[in-house]
Amino acid sequence: MSGALAPVQRALEVQTGRYRVVAGWRARRAQAAAFCGGLRIAASEGETLEAAVGEIDARLEAHRLALFAHRQQTGRPSPVEYREALAVLPEPLAEPALRLLKAHARLAGAPVDIDELARRAGLGRQEAWTAYRRLGRRLFTELQWSRLRRDPAPRYVLEAFADCATRPDGGLDIRLKPEILEALS
Repeated sequence: MSGALAPVQRALEVQTGRYRVVAGWRARRAQAAAFCGGLRIAASEGETLEAAVGEIDARLEAHRLALFAHRQQTGRPSPVEYREALAVLPEPLAEPALRLLKAHARLAGAPVDIDELARRAGLGRQEAWTAYRRLGRRLFTELQWSRLRRDPAPRYVLEAFADCATRPDGGLDIRLKPEILEALS
């Protein structure tokens, strides 16, 4: 087997926050990569494992600073933050939540009520509400977004990824935030 095709011999695997850093050797070169779920966030190569991992640490810090700068500028998580948070959803939550989000995203930012959204995603109304609420709570926690207002109504958790407005008939219109729309595209 040629050196370029040889599998990496793993020497190190650590979790730092939501990122998993893997380092090892390939063709006598140290390599490291950082992952968030299945997304590769950064990669590096060096003469030593310490050099490759040090470069990953620097790239992750730059990544964190860019995410922080976006929040400082807009007051909202970036599409990259949403993409990463969705990548680490636990499996039981991921399937119905992603079905709803994809159905919602196909509306291109238009508001929708939960009944129509549930129909479009092929879910029951209660199942859709449960999935969206769980998703909101998970994103609220994962994104550590302190600017969410705690409304006494249960819809506040949806504000982790959507803007909600009460219609004159008492129904709720749910519109995905532009950042999560971009993350889903």
